Amino acid sequence: MTEKLYYENSRLFEFTARILSFKRDKAHWRLGLDRTAFYPEAGGQPADRGWINDIPVTAVRAEGEEVIHFFEQDPGPLEAGEEIRGRIDAGMRLDYMQQHTGQHIISACLVRQGAFPTVSIHMGESTTTVEVDAPAIPEADLAAVEEAANRTVCSNLPVRTRWVDQRELAGLKLRRPPPNRERLRLVEIAEVDLCACGGTHLNSTGEVGLIKAVGVEKIRGRVRTYWKIGRRAYEDYREKNELAGNLGRLLSSSTAEIPAHVEGLLDRLQQQTRDNAVLEKRLAAELTAALAAAAERRGKLRLICHGFEEESQTLVRLLCETLLKDSGNVVCLTNSCGGRLQWLAGVSEDVDMDLAAVLKPLFPLIEARGGGKGKRWQGSGNKPAGQDAFRKGWLEKTGRLLPPQA
Repeated sequence: MTEKLYYENSRLFEFTARILSFKRDKAHWRLGLDRTAFYPEAGGQPADRGWINDIPVTAVRAEGEEVIHFFEQDPGPLEAGEEIRGRIDAGMRLDYMQQHTGQHIISACLVRQGAFPTVSIHMGESTTTVEVDAPAIPEADLAAVEEAANRTVCSNLPVRTRWVDQRELAGLKLRRPPPNRERLRLVEIAEVDLCACGGTHLNSTGEVGLIKAVGVEKIRGRVRTYWKIGRRAYEDYREKNELAGNLGRLLSSSTAEIPAHVEGLLDRLQQQTRDNAVLEKRLAAELTAALAAAAERRGKLRLICHGFEEESQTLVRLLCETLLKDSGNVVCLTNSCGGRLQWLAGVSEDVDMDLAAVLKPLFPLIEARGGGKGKRWQGSGNKPAGQDAFRKGWLEKTGRLLPPQA
Protein backbone atom coordinates (compact mmCIF):
# COMPACT_ATOMS: atom_id res chain seq x y z
CA MET A 1 0.00 0.00 0.00
CA THR A 2 1.26 3.47 -0.93
CA GLU A 3 0.64 6.50 1.28
CA LYS A 4 -0.66 9.23 -1.02
CA LEU A 5 1.04 12.43 0.07
CA TYR A 6 -0.67 14.53 -2.62
CA TYR A 7 -4.00 14.11 -0.81
CA GLU A 8 -2.77 16.02 2.23
CA ASN A 9 -0.46 18.55 0.59
CA SER A 10 -0.82 19.27 -3.12
CA ARG A 11 2.17 21.65 -2.94
CA LEU A 12 4.59 19.01 -1.69
CA PHE A 13 7.08 18.89 -4.55
CA GLU A 14 9.97 17.00 -2.90
CA PHE A 15 9.83 13.92 -0.69
CA THR A 16 11.66 10.80 0.39
CA ALA A 17 10.22 7.28 0.40
CA ARG A 18 11.23 3.64 0.60
CA ILE A 19 10.98 1.08 -2.17
CA LEU A 20 8.24 -1.56 -1.98
CA SER A 21 8.86 -3.18 -5.37
CA PHE A 22 11.11 -2.77 -8.40
CA LYS A 23 11.09 -4.72 -11.66
CA ARG A 24 11.17 -4.36 -15.42
CA ASP A 25 8.35 -5.22 -17.81
CA LYS A 26 8.59 -5.37 -21.61
CA ALA A 27 9.11 -1.64 -22.13
CA HIS A 28 9.56 0.06 -18.73
CA TRP A 29 11.07 -0.10 -15.30
CA ARG A 30 8.37 -0.15 -12.58
CA LEU A 31 8.86 1.22 -9.09
CA GLY A 32 6.42 0.93 -6.16
CA LEU A 33 6.96 3.13 -3.06
CA ASP A 34 5.64 3.14 0.47
CA ARG A 35 4.63 6.80 -0.02
CA THR A 36 4.59 9.24 -2.92
CA ALA A 37 3.75 12.82 -3.88
CA PHE A 38 3.34 11.79 -7.55
CA TYR A 39 -0.30 12.01 -8.64
CA PRO A 40 -1.29 9.01 -10.82
CA GLU A 41 -3.42 9.50 -13.93
CA ALA A 42 -7.08 9.47 -12.86
CA GLY A 43 -10.39 11.31 -13.20
CA GLY A 44 -9.44 13.20 -16.36
CA GLN A 45 -6.26 14.62 -14.76
CA PRO A 46 -2.90 13.50 -16.22
CA ALA A 47 -0.24 11.95 -14.05
CA ASP A 48 2.53 14.09 -12.62
CA ARG A 49 5.95 14.17 -14.20
CA GLY A 50 9.19 14.59 -12.30
CA TRP A 51 12.26 12.69 -11.15
CA ILE A 52 13.20 9.93 -8.75
CA ASN A 53 16.91 9.95 -7.91
CA ASP A 54 17.23 12.41 -10.83
CA ILE A 55 15.86 9.84 -13.33
CA PRO A 56 12.78 11.10 -15.27
CA VAL A 57 9.45 9.54 -14.29
CA THR A 58 7.47 9.10 -17.52
CA ALA A 59 4.17 7.70 -16.18
CA VAL A 60 2.41 7.11 -12.86
CA ARG A 61 -0.50 4.72 -12.38
CA ALA A 62 -2.48 3.40 -9.45
CA GLU A 63 -2.67 -0.38 -9.31
CA GLY A 64 -4.97 -1.28 -6.46
CA GLU A 65 -3.67 0.43 -3.33
CA GLU A 66 -0.16 0.81 -4.74
CA VAL A 67 1.09 3.69 -6.92
CA ILE A 68 3.54 2.55 -9.60
CA HIS A 69 6.16 4.90 -11.10
CA PHE A 70 7.43 4.12 -14.61
CA PHE A 71 10.81 4.87 -16.18
CA GLU A 72 12.00 4.55 -19.76
CA GLN A 73 15.59 5.07 -18.65
CA ASP A 74 17.27 2.48 -16.42
CA PRO A 75 17.24 3.98 -12.89
CA GLY A 76 20.09 1.70 -11.84
CA PRO A 77 20.12 -1.05 -9.20
CA LEU A 78 17.34 -0.50 -6.63
CA GLU A 79 16.32 -2.81 -3.81
CA ALA A 80 13.28 -3.13 -1.57
CA GLY A 81 13.61 -0.99 1.56
CA GLU A 82 16.07 1.40 -0.07
CA GLU A 83 15.34 5.13 0.33
CA ILE A 84 14.79 7.28 -2.74
CA ARG A 85 14.40 11.03 -3.36
CA GLY A 86 11.41 12.20 -5.39
CA ARG A 87 10.90 15.56 -7.05
CA ILE A 88 7.70 16.71 -8.79
CA ASP A 89 7.61 18.95 -11.87
CA ALA A 90 6.11 21.87 -9.94
CA GLY A 91 5.14 23.89 -13.02
CA MET A 92 3.09 21.02 -14.45
CA ARG A 93 1.47 20.24 -11.08
CA LEU A 94 0.43 23.86 -10.52
CA ASP A 95 -0.96 24.08 -14.06
CA TYR A 96 -3.18 21.05 -13.51
CA MET A 97 -4.21 22.28 -10.07
CA GLN A 98 -5.52 25.37 -11.87
CA GLN A 99 -7.20 23.19 -14.51
CA HIS A 100 -8.89 20.91 -11.99
CA THR A 101 -10.08 23.66 -9.65
CA GLY A 102 -11.26 25.69 -12.64
CA GLN A 103 -13.12 22.68 -14.00
CA HIS A 104 -15.01 22.28 -10.70
CA ILE A 105 -16.05 25.93 -10.92
CA ILE A 106 -17.14 25.57 -14.55
CA SER A 107 -19.13 22.38 -13.89
CA ALA A 108 -20.90 23.99 -10.92
CA CYS A 109 -21.78 27.09 -12.97
CA LEU A 110 -23.04 24.94 -15.86
CA VAL A 111 -25.50 23.27 -13.50
CA ARG A 112 -26.60 26.55 -11.94
CA GLN A 113 -27.00 28.40 -15.22
CA GLY A 114 -28.90 25.84 -17.28
CA ALA A 115 -28.95 22.47 -15.54
CA PHE A 116 -26.14 21.24 -17.80
CA PRO A 117 -24.65 18.30 -15.87
CA THR A 118 -21.04 17.31 -16.53
CA VAL A 119 -20.64 13.75 -17.81
CA SER A 120 -16.90 13.74 -18.56
CA ILE A 121 -13.83 15.95 -18.45
CA HIS A 122 -10.37 15.88 -19.96
CA MET A 123 -7.40 18.04 -19.05
CA GLY A 124 -5.19 18.25 -22.12
CA GLU A 125 -1.91 20.07 -22.63
CA SER A 126 -3.63 23.04 -24.28
CA THR A 127 -7.28 23.06 -23.19
CA THR A 128 -9.55 21.51 -20.60
CA THR A 129 -12.78 20.05 -21.94
CA VAL A 130 -16.07 19.65 -20.10
CA GLU A 131 -18.70 17.48 -21.78
CA VAL A 132 -22.30 17.99 -20.68
CA ASP A 133 -25.45 15.93 -21.06
CA ALA A 134 -27.35 18.33 -23.32
CA PRO A 135 -27.91 18.48 -27.09
CA ALA A 136 -26.93 22.16 -27.20
CA ILE A 137 -25.89 25.12 -25.06
CA PRO A 138 -27.19 28.53 -26.17
CA GLU A 139 -24.41 31.03 -26.73
CA ALA A 140 -25.90 33.38 -24.14
CA ASP A 141 -25.92 30.60 -21.54
CA LEU A 142 -22.27 29.75 -22.18
CA ALA A 143 -21.34 33.42 -21.81
CA ALA A 144 -23.27 33.54 -18.54
CA VAL A 145 -21.43 30.43 -17.31
CA GLU A 146 -18.09 32.04 -18.13
CA GLU A 147 -19.08 35.25 -16.32
CA ALA A 148 -20.30 33.35 -13.25
CA ALA A 149 -17.13 31.25 -13.20
CA ASN A 150 -14.93 34.36 -13.18
CA ARG A 151 -17.04 35.94 -10.44
CA THR A 152 -16.31 32.83 -8.39
CA VAL A 153 -12.60 33.22 -9.13
CA CYS A 154 -12.65 36.90 -8.09
CA SER A 155 -14.50 36.04 -4.86
CA ASN A 156 -11.38 34.13 -3.75
CA LEU A 157 -13.42 31.46 -1.99
CA PRO A 158 -11.66 28.74 0.02
CA VAL A 159 -11.22 25.30 -1.52
CA ARG A 160 -11.20 22.58 1.12
CA THR A 161 -10.93 18.79 1.10
CA ARG A 162 -12.11 16.25 3.66
CA TRP A 163 -12.75 12.53 4.01
CA VAL A 164 -16.21 11.18 4.85
CA ASP A 165 -17.80 7.78 5.26
CA GLN A 166 -21.15 6.65 3.84
CA ARG A 167 -22.97 7.67 7.03
CA GLU A 168 -21.72 11.27 6.80
CA LEU A 169 -22.36 11.34 3.08
CA ALA A 170 -26.09 10.72 3.52
CA GLY A 171 -26.77 14.28 4.72
CA LEU A 172 -24.74 16.06 2.01
CA LYS A 173 -25.88 17.45 -1.35
CA LEU A 174 -23.26 16.67 -3.97
CA ARG A 175 -23.18 18.03 -7.50
CA ARG A 176 -22.93 14.53 -8.96
CA PRO A 177 -23.59 11.03 -7.60
CA PRO A 178 -20.52 9.75 -5.71
CA PRO A 179 -18.83 6.38 -6.32
CA ASN A 180 -19.89 3.55 -4.06
CA ARG A 181 -16.92 3.43 -1.68
CA GLU A 182 -16.62 3.13 2.08
CA ARG A 183 -14.65 6.39 2.36
CA LEU A 184 -14.71 9.31 -0.03
CA ARG A 185 -12.62 12.42 -0.43
CA LEU A 186 -14.76 15.52 -0.94
CA VAL A 187 -13.65 18.77 -2.52
CA GLU A 188 -15.69 21.80 -1.52
CA ILE A 189 -15.71 25.31 -2.90
CA ALA A 190 -17.60 27.33 -0.34
CA GLU A 191 -21.22 28.01 -1.40
CA VAL A 192 -20.43 26.94 -4.99
CA ASP A 193 -19.57 23.26 -5.33
CA LEU A 194 -19.28 20.00 -3.44
CA CYS A 195 -18.29 16.71 -5.07
CA ALA A 196 -16.23 13.59 -4.53
CA CYS A 197 -12.82 13.98 -6.17
CA GLY A 198 -9.33 12.55 -5.75
CA GLY A 199 -7.49 15.22 -7.75
CA THR A 200 -5.09 17.98 -6.73
CA HIS A 201 -6.55 21.43 -6.15
CA LEU A 202 -5.66 25.00 -5.20
CA ASN A 203 -6.33 26.49 -1.77
CA SER A 204 -8.64 29.21 -3.06
CA THR A 205 -10.53 30.11 -6.23
CA GLY A 206 -8.54 33.32 -6.62
CA GLU A 207 -5.47 31.25 -7.50
CA VAL A 208 -7.24 30.06 -10.67
CA GLY A 209 -6.72 33.52 -12.14
CA LEU A 210 -8.91 33.50 -15.25
CA ILE A 211 -11.41 31.23 -17.03
CA LYS A 212 -12.25 31.60 -20.74
CA ALA A 213 -14.53 29.52 -22.98
CA VAL A 214 -12.78 28.98 -26.32
CA GLY A 215 -14.89 26.45 -28.19
CA VAL A 216 -17.94 24.21 -28.42
CA GLU A 217 -18.33 20.88 -30.22
CA LYS A 218 -21.35 18.62 -30.62
CA ILE A 219 -20.48 14.97 -30.07
CA ARG A 220 -22.62 11.85 -29.59
CA GLY A 221 -25.74 13.97 -28.99
CA ARG A 222 -23.97 15.98 -26.31
CA VAL A 223 -21.94 19.17 -26.09
CA ARG A 224 -18.23 19.34 -25.38
CA THR A 225 -17.02 22.75 -24.21
CA TYR A 226 -13.38 23.85 -24.44
CA TRP A 227 -11.74 26.11 -21.84
CA LYS A 228 -8.54 28.01 -21.21
CA ILE A 229 -7.92 28.16 -17.47
CA GLY A 230 -5.36 29.97 -15.34
CA ARG A 231 -1.95 30.61 -16.87
CA ARG A 232 -3.18 29.15 -20.15
CA ALA A 233 -5.92 31.78 -20.39
CA TYR A 234 -3.44 34.61 -19.82
CA GLU A 235 -1.06 33.17 -22.42
CA ASP A 236 -3.94 32.79 -24.87
CA TYR A 237 -4.93 36.44 -24.31
CA ARG A 238 -1.32 37.55 -24.77
CA GLU A 239 -0.98 35.60 -28.04
CA LYS A 240 -4.26 36.89 -29.44
CA ASN A 241 -3.48 40.45 -28.41
CA GLU A 242 -0.12 40.19 -30.17
CA LEU A 243 -1.81 38.70 -33.23
CA ALA A 244 -4.37 41.52 -33.33
CA GLY A 245 -1.58 44.06 -33.00
CA ASN A 246 0.39 42.53 -35.86
CA LEU A 247 -2.70 42.42 -38.07
CA GLY A 248 -3.46 46.03 -37.25
CA ARG A 249 0.05 47.08 -38.29
CA LEU A 250 -0.16 45.08 -41.53
CA LEU A 251 -3.52 46.63 -42.36
CA SER A 252 -2.68 50.09 -41.00
CA SER A 253 -5.81 49.98 -38.87
CA SER A 254 -6.91 49.85 -35.28
CA THR A 255 -7.95 46.52 -33.74
CA ALA A 256 -11.61 47.49 -34.04
CA GLU A 257 -11.20 48.17 -37.78
CA ILE A 258 -9.54 44.82 -38.60
CA PRO A 259 -12.78 42.91 -39.47
CA ALA A 260 -13.89 45.56 -41.96
CA HIS A 261 -10.44 45.68 -43.57
CA VAL A 262 -10.28 41.89 -43.88
CA GLU A 263 -13.80 41.76 -45.32
CA GLY A 264 -12.78 44.30 -47.95
CA LEU A 265 -9.65 42.29 -48.82
CA LEU A 266 -11.71 39.11 -49.18
CA ASP A 267 -14.17 40.87 -51.48
CA ARG A 268 -11.31 42.08 -53.68
CA LEU A 269 -9.69 38.65 -53.66
CA GLN A 270 -12.94 36.98 -54.74
CA GLN A 271 -13.34 39.47 -57.57
CA GLN A 272 -9.72 38.93 -58.62
CA THR A 273 -10.29 35.17 -58.60
CA ARG A 274 -13.33 35.58 -60.86
CA ASP A 275 -11.36 37.86 -63.20
CA ASN A 276 -8.47 35.37 -63.32
CA ALA A 277 -10.84 32.54 -64.17
CA VAL A 278 -12.20 34.50 -67.14
CA LEU A 279 -8.67 35.28 -68.36
CA GLU A 280 -7.57 31.66 -67.92
CA LYS A 281 -10.49 30.47 -70.04
CA ARG A 282 -9.55 32.93 -72.80
CA LEU A 283 -5.88 31.92 -72.62
CA ALA A 284 -6.80 28.22 -72.57
CA ALA A 285 -8.87 28.69 -75.74
CA GLU A 286 -5.90 30.28 -77.54
CA LEU A 287 -3.39 27.69 -76.30
CA THR A 288 -5.76 24.86 -77.14
CA ALA A 289 -6.00 26.07 -80.72
CA ALA A 290 -2.22 26.45 -80.94
CA LEU A 291 -1.52 22.98 -79.49
CA ALA A 292 -4.09 21.37 -81.80
CA ALA A 293 -2.62 23.16 -84.85
CA ALA A 294 0.92 22.00 -83.99
CA ALA A 295 -0.12 18.41 -83.25
CA GLU A 296 1.24 15.44 -85.12
CA ARG A 297 -1.60 13.90 -87.13
CA ARG A 298 -2.17 10.16 -87.32
CA GLY A 299 -5.05 9.57 -89.66
CA LYS A 300 -8.05 11.27 -88.04
CA LEU A 301 -6.22 11.53 -84.71
CA ARG A 302 -4.01 14.27 -83.26
CA LEU A 303 -1.05 13.40 -81.02
CA ILE A 304 -0.63 16.38 -78.64
CA CYS A 305 2.37 16.34 -76.28
CA HIS A 306 3.76 19.46 -74.59
CA GLY A 307 5.75 20.54 -71.53
CA PHE A 308 5.22 23.74 -69.54
CA GLU A 309 7.48 25.52 -67.05
CA GLU A 310 6.12 27.26 -63.93
CA GLU A 311 2.65 27.52 -65.42
CA SER A 312 -0.60 27.70 -63.44
CA GLN A 313 -1.67 24.16 -62.56
CA THR A 314 -5.28 25.20 -62.95
CA LEU A 315 -4.59 26.43 -66.49
CA VAL A 316 -2.78 23.23 -67.50
CA ARG A 317 -5.65 21.14 -66.14
CA LEU A 318 -8.15 23.31 -68.03
CA LEU A 319 -6.11 22.89 -71.23
CA CYS A 320 -6.18 19.11 -70.92
CA GLU A 321 -9.92 19.04 -70.20
CA THR A 322 -10.64 21.34 -73.16
CA LEU A 323 -8.50 19.30 -75.57
CA LEU A 324 -10.14 16.05 -74.52
CA LYS A 325 -13.62 17.43 -75.16
CA ASP A 326 -12.81 17.48 -78.86
CA SER A 327 -12.79 14.22 -80.81
CA GLY A 328 -9.65 12.48 -81.99
CA ASN A 329 -7.13 13.84 -79.46
CA VAL A 330 -4.40 11.88 -77.66
CA VAL A 331 -2.93 14.21 -75.02
CA CYS A 332 0.04 14.29 -72.63
CA LEU A 333 0.95 17.49 -70.76
CA THR A 334 3.60 18.11 -68.10
CA ASN A 335 4.19 21.21 -66.00
CA SER A 336 7.30 21.74 -63.87
CA CYS A 337 6.17 23.99 -61.03
CA GLY A 338 7.71 24.71 -57.63
CA GLY A 339 10.20 21.86 -57.80
CA ARG A 340 7.51 19.27 -58.55
CA LEU A 341 5.97 17.96 -61.72
CA GLN A 342 2.32 18.01 -62.72
CA TRP A 343 1.36 15.48 -65.37
CA LEU A 344 -1.91 14.83 -67.21
CA ALA A 345 -2.73 12.33 -69.92
CA GLY A 346 -5.84 11.16 -71.69
CA VAL A 347 -7.67 10.42 -74.88
CA SER A 348 -10.92 11.71 -76.35
CA GLU A 349 -14.06 9.65 -75.91
CA ASP A 350 -13.88 8.31 -79.46
CA VAL A 351 -10.30 7.01 -79.03
CA ASP A 352 -9.72 3.47 -77.77
CA MET A 353 -6.39 3.10 -75.92
CA ASP A 354 -5.12 1.20 -72.85
CA LEU A 355 -3.66 4.16 -70.93
CA ALA A 356 -2.53 2.00 -68.01
CA ALA A 357 -0.31 -0.05 -70.32
CA VAL A 358 1.16 3.14 -71.78
CA LEU A 359 1.69 5.14 -68.59
CA LYS A 360 2.67 2.74 -65.82
CA PRO A 361 6.05 1.73 -67.38
CA LEU A 362 6.87 5.46 -67.62
CA PHE A 363 6.12 6.33 -63.98
CA PRO A 364 9.64 5.58 -62.67
CA LEU A 365 11.08 8.24 -65.01
CA ILE A 366 9.42 11.00 -62.95
CA GLU A 367 8.74 9.09 -59.69
CA ALA A 368 5.09 9.58 -60.49
CA ARG A 369 2.23 9.65 -58.03
CA GLY A 370 -1.42 9.59 -58.96
CA GLY A 371 -3.26 7.56 -61.54
CA GLY A 372 -6.66 7.26 -63.08
CA LYS A 373 -9.00 4.97 -64.89
CA GLY A 374 -10.52 4.88 -68.34
CA LYS A 375 -9.61 7.84 -70.49
CA ARG A 376 -8.36 10.34 -67.85
CA TRP A 377 -5.11 10.07 -65.83
CA GLN A 378 -3.25 12.69 -63.78
CA GLY A 379 -0.91 13.17 -60.85
CA SER A 380 2.40 14.59 -59.69
CA GLY A 381 6.04 13.59 -59.93
CA ASN A 382 8.97 13.98 -57.55
CA LYS A 383 11.50 14.05 -60.38
CA PRO A 384 10.89 16.98 -62.78
CA ALA A 385 14.21 16.30 -64.55
CA GLY A 386 12.65 13.19 -66.06
CA GLN A 387 9.76 14.97 -67.78
CA ASP A 388 11.40 15.07 -71.23
CA ALA A 389 12.00 11.32 -71.09
CA PHE A 390 8.44 10.84 -69.83
CA ARG A 391 6.93 12.71 -72.78
CA LYS A 392 9.29 11.02 -75.24
CA GLY A 393 8.26 7.63 -73.88
CA TRP A 394 4.61 8.63 -74.18
CA LEU A 395 5.09 9.60 -77.84
CA GLU A 396 6.88 6.36 -78.64
CA LYS A 397 4.34 4.10 -76.93
CA THR A 398 1.23 5.84 -78.23
CA GLY A 399 2.80 6.22 -81.67
CA ARG A 400 3.06 2.44 -81.99
CA LEU A 401 -0.64 2.11 -81.14
CA LEU A 402 -1.90 4.75 -83.60
CA PRO A 403 -2.32 4.65 -87.37
CA PRO A 404 0.65 5.67 -89.58
CA GLN A 405 1.44 9.36 -89.86
CA ALA A 406 -0.74 11.17 -92.38
